[in-house]
Amino acid sequence: MATNASTARSVYGMTCVQCGNCLIAPELSECVSERHVRHLWRCTNCGCQSEMSAYFPADAELKMRDENMKDVFLSLLET
Repeated sequence: MATNASTARSVYGMTCVQCGNCLIAPELSECVSERHVRHLWRCTNCGCQSEMSAYFPADAELKMRDENMKDVFLSLLET
């Protein structure tokens, strides 16, 4: 798999770097670290794969603390 850089974005997700097709959601998202998320995109039109990383600043405030996150996910499992 080749990694291609893309700055093109569609309204919904991003644009394929090879054919320009609108990609709505990544095929895979991975939390690399507390501040780094990596997305793997695959175009359904031409099969091109690309990777995008999002980095959050070290001083960014967490919106949800671990305790709250556990409550949310546990409640989802109970239903």
